[in-house]
Amino acid sequence: MTSLDFGLLPIILFCVGLAAAIFVCGPGLAKTRRVGRRLPTASLPVDMPEPAEGLNGNDADTTAGVKSPAQADGPLPGADVTVVVYAFAAIDYLDTYLERLMSQSLRGFRVVLVYDAGAEATAMLSERYAGVYPDLYITFVPPGSHNLSRRKLALTIGIKAATTGIVVTTTSNCDIPSDYWLEELTAPLRDDADVKIALGYSHYSFDELHGPGKWYRQFDHTVTSIQWLGSALGGRPYRGDRFNLAYRRDLFFDSRGFYTSLDLESGEDDIFVNDYAEASNTRVAVSPQSMLTTLWGHSAGRMWVDQKERYDFNRRWLPARPFIFEGMTSAARLAALGCLAASAFVALPSIVPAAAALAVTVAWWGIEIAAYRRAATRLKAVRLWWALPLFRLWRPLGNLIFKARHYRDRYRNFNYIGS
Repeated sequence: MTSLDFGLLPIILFCVGLAAAIFVCGPGLAKTRRVGRRLPTASLPVDMPEPAEGLNGNDADTTAGVKSPAQADGPLPGADVTVVVYAFAAIDYLDTYLERLMSQSLRGFRVVLVYDAGAEATAMLSERYAGVYPDLYITFVPPGSHNLSRRKLALTIGIKAATTGIVVTTTSNCDIPSDYWLEELTAPLRDDADVKIALGYSHYSFDELHGPGKWYRQFDHTVTSIQWLGSALGGRPYRGDRFNLAYRRDLFFDSRGFYTSLDLESGEDDIFVNDYAEASNTRVAVSPQSMLTTLWGHSAGRMWVDQKERYDFNRRWLPARPFIFEGMTSAARLAALGCLAASAFVALPSIVPAAAALAVTVAWWGIEIAAYRRAATRLKAVRLWWALPLFRLWRPLGNLIFKARHYRDRYRNFNYIGS
């Protein structure tokens, strides 16, 4: 039936659903659009082509044949950069990692590798690489370091050993896909003395996992990254990536290092960035060449849980605004879907409200999918257009279930025993 005699309630429900859908497509997707559209001028050359689409919704390798700013403008002078690597991988893998790291296009940088395996293993590494990499300094995390985050201690040791003005912190389980990673990541710091922090990004590899959980973990990591990257691009940085982060050495010591999160296992990226990053001193250095890929192998699922648990725990030290707004957007999605469906149901047997609700729903999800696909392409993530509505609607409930299941594990985020 096409009768218009269906009362006022369906109209009210439809208007509420329409308003909620407009909110989602407008302010709710603002950060997603920033990640998908805005390119930091310091980290991308003007003539860089758009990322190409690969098979299965993944990005193809966009670094091949693309000239970096150094290639276009001539060789760079010696860089005031030290890469601090927290190393815990097997020695055989370190061979490949160091080969990729030392082949970076940026000239004159140094590497401090902090090996979390004791003095004997470190001495063996030093002997192994002494004649191969003259700009490599190897040290270790002392054993018996109680009530301290070994990762933070390793980074502190590495930064103290650095002699340059700029430090880059990363780990040895990261794949470096481009020879221009270091050049791109540190460009904002090298080009502008007022910039103190450069935010990079690392893509998680879930290739060893299988099933729906693999796709949802990929989606969840991408959405989380879009939130903090989009906020930083909007002038409100509050989080960084522990695997791909650069800042000035003076900032680290002037702020007493990780003093504000000394009792926590983590916080060297999100709490540290939130404490000292501002719109005027922070730049986002995200480009196809500046990204890393974090490799966890078969333990990728467990590492995703640890990372999500860590982010959820540390958010109490971060500004509430982005999390409240994310919650409002999730609520608006549910309200839009519920009100549009209800308007169609209560108007039966008339199909006019149902047709209108269907048109709004298709347009709304079309806008969401397009925005997410563009941002996911920029972040080298699987775009998952076929599952986006389901994952979007499930994520708020999934987060609540995750918090309930891991509430008792929160003590692991403290350094001291009995917390």
